[in-house]
Parts: sequence; C-alpha cells; structure tokens
Amino acid sequence: MLIQTPPERIVRTDIIATGFNRDRLGKDQTRRIVELACGHLAITRNLKTVVCLRCTEMLRRSIGSGEEDYESFRHGNLHDRMEWPDDPCRLFNEPRANVET
Repeated sequence: MLIQTPPERIVRTDIIATGFNRDRLGKDQTRRIVELACGHLAITRNLKTVVCLRCTEMLRRSIGSGEEDYESFRHGNLHDRMEWPDDPCRLFNEPRANVET
C-alpha cells in the first residue's frame, strides 16, 4: 500500500537557502529550496505544488507505529518534533539537528 500525502502548495522560494546550497542542489540551476503551505521546506523543480516528503513520512509513522500525530500537526495543534535523518532538508526542518552535531 502506497501512503502519500496530497501535493502541498509552494508558498515561496527560499532564495537565501537556495543560494548558499547551490553546490548541493546541482549545476542545472533548476532545483531550489521552497517553503510549503504545511510549513516544511523541500527541494523541488516544480513551480506550484510538490508532495511534502516530511509530511508523508510523518503520516507513515502515524499510521504504522503511532509515534507521530500527523492529524494534530495538520490541524495546527502540534509542532513537528519528528527526527528523520533521511530528510533532504533536515537542517531547515529540524533546527535541533544543527545543535546536536
């Protein structure tokens, strides 16, 4: 069974984060770091919407083990405290990860 959240609207492009991470994003200059309507940051080439990988992982954990509460996060009742080392934008989505390393 494929679990995936619906596409999120791209709110803005984070020009500063994109500029400072240009070497990591690739030489083609089309990938950029964007802020999504859910509040997470993601890397994409898309113009209007993108599936949030972090929300999808949160939903999988919510359904699978119950260690995350995706519904409360989506309704604004809970902050994202998930630790996910495979998040491509972990440094932006998990500020605590910067302090611990």
